[in-house]
Amino acid sequence: MHHLIADQLSFAVFERELATSYGIELGEDVQHHSQARPLQPRDHSRWQRAVAAGVATSAALERRRAELDGAPTTLDWGRERVGRFAFQGVRGATRSSTHLRRSVTQLATRALVTPYTVCLSAYAILLSGRTKSCDLLVGTPIAGRTTPAAESALGYFAITVVVRIRLREDEPFRSLLERTNLVVLEALEHQHVGFNDVVRAVNPSGQPVPGQPLVQAVLAFQGDIRPAPELLGTTSRTVLVDNGSARVDLALEIFEDADEYQLLAIANAQLFARPDVDAALQDYLFVLGRALAEPDAEIGATIAALIDRLGGDAS
Repeated sequence: MHHLIADQLSFAVFERELATSYGIELGEDVQHHSQARPLQPRDHSRWQRAVAAGVATSAALERRRAELDGAPTTLDWGRERVGRFAFQGVRGATRSSTHLRRSVTQLATRALVTPYTVCLSAYAILLSGRTKSCDLLVGTPIAGRTTPAAESALGYFAITVVVRIRLREDEPFRSLLERTNLVVLEALEHQHVGFNDVVRAVNPSGQPVPGQPLVQAVLAFQGDIRPAPELLGTTSRTVLVDNGSARVDLALEIFEDADEYQLLAIANAQLFARPDVDAALQDYLFVLGRALAEPDAEIGATIAALIDRLGGDAS
């Protein structure tokens, strides 16, 4: 099942149904809940078209355009972009400590935000240190399944929302969490506005830009890592396959795995090599760890410390 037609949640639905059907084929007494699904992808498409044609969506699109107006739409990594974006990727992976994940949860609880917001705020600091910009656009994929009926459907429902984060070097990390939480909630409220529509609204002339349009950095907080399907009489495991592709300059995926985080970074191979990706992962853990240890310290100090780690060169 290709990712072109199935999102992350669809794979989980498919694997559950595969396990059930496999058990039935073996003649096992398996409780089967399969039924005609109340929602099919074509139903969702009709709903999307109806929503897109509505007055409320036009107003929401204008609000999104106003929110993103004036934001830099290209990240400057200090490296020359050669040719068009080629979708060639290089990736690296690492794990956090149990202490770090626990600290993320504790700070999120105290600040009345989600662990995702904590991780996103730290990612913004990482990007600022590497691009020397304090005004950032970060893409984040969300499920796009806004009704209970969609939760058991197969298809590609995931959508990308754009979050604008403006850093103030003299503010503490705790304050950044509050502001980031507000812009995330605002973006989620208008998630029905199509990403392509937002791109066209921000760049109505259609003028080509270096790299991918509007968003060159993505943070995907994936939640619990998907367990391997339980097929009766077999032992199975999930294998992450590197297809050598990248969709943006730098994407960070965070999975909750037992008491730790599993981190996967995928970068544009036209700009970065494998050692760069590994370094970016370690820099992210450095930023996140420092912010968790001193949430009331000014984030400018963390950015400066990150640049020092980079040898004074944010690229």
